[in-house]
Amino acid sequence: MTLQELIGYIDATEGSNNNLQRLTHDFFASHTDQMAEGLREFVQENYPLTFQEIGSSLEPYRAMALKGTSDSYYWQQEVTAKGKETEYMTQWSKFISAKKFDCYK
Repeated sequence: MTLQELIGYIDATEGSNNNLQRLTHDFFASHTDQMAEGLREFVQENYPLTFQEIGSSLEPYRAMALKGTSDSYYWQQEVTAKGKETEYMTQWSKFISAKKFDCYK
């Protein structure tokens, strides 16, 4: 689904908050890699010590990008159906347990 298709669908089904939330979560979840890459770049540029601790692997950033989308079709197919909930929680914990709280901007 493209952003234009999402907006068109939202306009056509305005008033259904549950549907709107699921659609936007599906949209975000279907663009997880792009969001993860952006998050990784943001952390690297703004929190270099945290980036050094978490690392450059896309996995923790992908997990963080998916956080909050557990009602999405992608989450159900790629995480729940494959039994990866614990793996994603482990990746999230890297952000929670990071010892470096640095920001230079």
